Amino acid sequence: HLEARVIKNLNCPASAREPRLHGVSTDPRDQVGHIQGVVYLFGDRFVFLYKVIYCLLIIAATLPIVKTTKEIGNLTDLGTGIMLWANIPIMLIFGSYAMGKYHDYIKRLKNGEIKRKADH
Repeated sequence: HLEARVIKNLNCPASAREPRLHGVSTDPRDQVGHIQGVVYLFGDRFVFLYKVIYCLLIIAATLPIVKTTKEIGNLTDLGTGIMLWANIPIMLIFGSYAMGKYHDYIKRLKNGEIKRKADH
């Protein structure tokens, strides 16, 4: 089970399965999202490597590389552009499929084929 593997990699007790609110927190159980993605995509063995890269990037982010607000704006624009170039083709390829599944889900929810969580 993916959630159990993620919790194991966070070194959290099994009681960490309850829902957590996201925001400013130092609780490692609130950091499950990004590690869950690594476990899902690459398996348990890459979690340590991911944590090392994550820490190195945090250190790199604190280096005094950017000196002006113009440079910050340029980096922001570059990051936005990279995200757009990566995500627009994905949206074009899978958008109609995802919307079809969404509409099917809403239809089944309205027909009573799927029970809402509050209905249990």
